[in-house]
Amino acid sequence: MISSYKGEFMEKPLKITEYKKENPNEKRTILLMPTKDGTKWQYVNLTKGYICPCQFDTREEALVDFIKYSNKFCKVEFEEMKV
Repeated sequence: MISSYKGEFMEKPLKITEYKKENPNEKRTILLMPTKDGTKWQYVNLTKGYICPCQFDTREEALVDFIKYSNKFCKVEFEEMKV
């Protein structure tokens, strides 16, 4: 969903919950959010307390990259964050 803020359109941060194939009870919570200056998108792993150094030009580009690794998980949930 794209929201409007002061006449500008911006995509909302995304909360991702992953459940590993080898242990479905183990889950990781990751945020996909804009960088501080708002020009790029990056992943923040809340479970491990880690900010991924990878940066993407768009949220969609970051999600395409995420899908490359999705075969490691038995279940993935996405939730748009309210800002």
